[in-house]
Amino acid sequence: MAVQGAQARKRNAQLCGRRKWVRLWPEYLCSSEDDAAGRRSWVQLAIWLIWIGFQPRLKVRSNSLVIAVANNKGGVGKTSTAINLCCAFAGTRRKVLLIDLDPQGSATVSILRDRPSSFISSGNALIDGSSLVPCIKPYRTGKFDLIPASDDLTAFCIRADNEHGREQRLAEALRPLRQIYDVLIIDCPPALNLLTINALCAADELIIPTTCDYFAVEGLGSLMRLFESLKRRGLSRVHLMGIVRTIYTQGEPLSQKIAADLKSNMGTMLFNTIIPFCSQVSEAPSTGRPVILYDRTCIGSRAYLSLAGEILSRITARQADAQAIAAADAATATPLQGDAMPAPSRQAW
Repeated sequence: MAVQGAQARKRNAQLCGRRKWVRLWPEYLCSSEDDAAGRRSWVQLAIWLIWIGFQPRLKVRSNSLVIAVANNKGGVGKTSTAINLCCAFAGTRRKVLLIDLDPQGSATVSILRDRPSSFISSGNALIDGSSLVPCIKPYRTGKFDLIPASDDLTAFCIRADNEHGREQRLAEALRPLRQIYDVLIIDCPPALNLLTINALCAADELIIPTTCDYFAVEGLGSLMRLFESLKRRGLSRVHLMGIVRTIYTQGEPLSQKIAADLKSNMGTMLFNTIIPFCSQVSEAPSTGRPVILYDRTCIGSRAYLSLAGEILSRITARQADAQAIAAADAATATPLQGDAMPAPSRQAW
């Protein structure tokens, strides 16, 4: 009995000492008295402290790309487009991350088959300004990673509505992740709220899926006005890569007329690839797979692969144009006279 009492006192002393230091970490990771749970908490604490110390020294990698898939109209194929583009880019040996920014969590349910219940969520991370790294879930079937949606995303829109710098919360949270991933794709909610504004402020490129019907095309004006307003105020540097026609029915006269009108009005802003209506695209989420993995031979899979190729070609063309402009500017610059030293620039300072 004396030995058992001594062991109990020793265990209580260890637990008390552990609780003293675990106060540094959020309470929901320290509530268990179990040794295994305690060790997991310490490991998570170590990872968290490493990331906190490492983040300020990170700089955004120039070849990372953030793409926002947005439309304030629902049911236009935003989630299917985002998921299948992630799968297609992952097939080119790029590191890809999908951010589900829609509180409905359609992309999350499609991939994980369920909404994760955890205190560590993307909504809490945006509210507190903490790291999104603990929220990342690997999706090994598609060879890309996911930041799942949570109900706290709705709370973020309410709690951060009057805070300074609320438009840049997501951009700041994604800055360290741009060191890890080559492509980050944001699945935006079907609304022009603070979440969509954060996505547009964090993104480099904007892709707008739209169906060929009156209401979807009519809603493009509101999104374009928000897009121009953010750029005019200097809050966003996003570039409109293009508009993609989705859920297209070949035999409908109205769809054909609207598609032709979009082509004549939008010109090069419209992708050549059209995503046709395909039953396999609707069936794939129930299996937890993108349609590219569900049925590679269907017309929907081929269309999304073609869209991914067109996106990569547009990115390559833009980079080539930027390099040509930079080379032309350097060639037309005034040469230095004699051995005169150039004046220091603001960037050099």
